[in-house]
Amino acid sequence: MTKRKTNTFLVLILVLCVVSVIFQGVRKSGFHCDEIYTCGLSNYEGGVAYKTTNPDGSIKWNTSKDYEEYLTVSEETRFDYAQVLQNQRDDVHPPLYYLIYHTVSSFFIGSYSKYIGMSINLLFTLGTVILLYFIASKLFKEKKKALLATLVYALCANCINMTIYVRMYAAFVFFATVFFYLHIRFYENEYNYTAPLAVLMGVCTILGSATHYYFFLFVIPMFLYTTVSLIRKKEFKKLIIYCIPFVAAAIIYIVLWPTVFDHLFGSYRGKEAFNNATKSGFFKNLGLNIGIIFTSQGIVTTILFIVSLILTLRKNKKFKYMGVVVVCTIVYFLLTTKIAPYQTDRYLAPIFPLLAVLISHFLIEALEIIKVKKMSAVAAVAIVALIVDMSMCFGLKIFESLNYIYPHSHETKQFTVNNKGKRCVAIVTHEAHFLINLQEFNNYSETAFVHIDDVDKLLKDEKFINENEIVLYINDGIDNKNLLEEIIFKTEFESYDELISDRNRHWANSTVLRK
Repeated sequence: MTKRKTNTFLVLILVLCVVSVIFQGVRKSGFHCDEIYTCGLSNYEGGVAYKTTNPDGSIKWNTSKDYEEYLTVSEETRFDYAQVLQNQRDDVHPPLYYLIYHTVSSFFIGSYSKYIGMSINLLFTLGTVILLYFIASKLFKEKKKALLATLVYALCANCINMTIYVRMYAAFVFFATVFFYLHIRFYENEYNYTAPLAVLMGVCTILGSATHYYFFLFVIPMFLYTTVSLIRKKEFKKLIIYCIPFVAAAIIYIVLWPTVFDHLFGSYRGKEAFNNATKSGFFKNLGLNIGIIFTSQGIVTTILFIVSLILTLRKNKKFKYMGVVVVCTIVYFLLTTKIAPYQTDRYLAPIFPLLAVLISHFLIEALEIIKVKKMSAVAAVAIVALIVDMSMCFGLKIFESLNYIYPHSHETKQFTVNNKGKRCVAIVTHEAHFLINLQEFNNYSETAFVHIDDVDKLLKDEKFINENEIVLYINDGIDNKNLLEEIIFKTEFESYDELISDRNRHWANSTVLRK
């Protein structure tokens, strides 16, 4: 295949990836609470959490201006990186993604849009796709096979999910892929650094660690694999030189971000990880994560991979550096399965580019075994599988694997339209739960966020008891009927509309109280 044809196909793959992301991005109607936290932690000057009560603990009635203050930057707060860093010291994540998000937001004063985060993520995703092509080219030594691996990743559900999910995971995947690529370059150079390669290895380690702490889990298998390889070769001098960029990166990182120790050993997330490392339940979590691989990579594509793997086991054909791909994928998968607070596609995201390499390799080998040797036939099989998987992602709800779109039902949208301009109360079990419906609350004149334990305060609030009609949101997990009956018994409200529930609004059921 000529260089021109190769570049044309690569551009086509990038275009397909962009179109898929735009298609799903336009569909995205709601947000995970962590996506709202991305905006707040990047742009809010009031601290980590949105203030749901007044300083004296009384009910606070919030307006769209309050939400704007939390989600966006003002003329006075644009490019205020000191506040972003302070917010992240008080939170549980490293700061790089939030600094980037704040930088982009600073060009759009007073504006909040899902497209800010998705645009940032799309750039990282396109970088990952391009890097994956170069990785696969070095591994397979054949452009067609490399393009197939690139296609498998660029159109899988996980790639799209991480791009439309306004968090740091697309950046995390990018830096993990860079880290892997740099190691392939290191191996190709007979385990020797050039000066630029050593610098890039250190810089990538710093940036990846400043994006997500799970980057450490990706570094561990790569570092150990390389270290063991050098020890087996008895190349101890090369081993010492190999470690130098990491030692330098660790020193610089700790100087720049000493909060890492508080986050890893003192925060609730750090404690969770250490507790999970000693808890039972590994095999249950393993099963859940294997299920996530199926849905996030694509059910048909994953089944093809398993069948191909079985067919090729006896042949034992390998590509160069296959060992590090397998070790890095499996070890990261197992470490994450063991210590993650819950099982979700975003924690597994860095291994999907590597899975695409493995899927492509074993699919090609299996088709060669059954005498299908033309690359066009291999590509056709892969493309059909991807089309089926994508159609499942885009349309068939039973196979829904795009997790961050949250399309609101017609009933939900109509409820908001019918009650626009009214006062609203959201009764929650956790301070973060109200964030999911923040865009909906923007349609109401004022909204009070009340913890379930503070309902008595609400029942004494003048604005609440003086309203003739008021919109009410109630978290799932709260006994709706008993709560509504208590409100009616203790106030002058006499009735309420039928509860509306929408799974894509997370937790919240809604109704209207009437006198």
